[in-house]
Amino acid sequence: MNISSTQFYSLQTGQILDELANFDEFGSIFDLEPQINSFYDTASLISGLDLIITVETALAHLAGAMGKPVLILLATCADWRWQSKAENIDNNLWYQSARLFRQLSPGEWSDPLHDVETHIRDLIL
Repeated sequence: MNISSTQFYSLQTGQILDELANFDEFGSIFDLEPQINSFYDTASLISGLDLIITVETALAHLAGAMGKPVLILLATCADWRWQSKAENIDNNLWYQSARLFRQLSPGEWSDPLHDVETHIRDLIL
């Protein structure tokens, strides 16, 4: 995503963190992982951010439970908690502050990422 005037922060922890370097070709994502030792730390960092963008993980539930605006990217085989693709729902019953962006076909993220980018552009304009 190349949205000028927008700053991105990564709350990712663990081994998959190495992928951040491959994803962040412009060096515009600030890594907050060194500040995260617990869910309390993660919640504290979330409280200082305007918006959370995540995949279907505990981070989605934490941000949603905190009432923080959260955009959740869902794979075609998403967990039942996010309702089914057939229901064509872009929000959910669990968290009113959450918006769902679904894959149209397995492994293809370009459509939901484009929709997230459009959503962010609409927010900042």
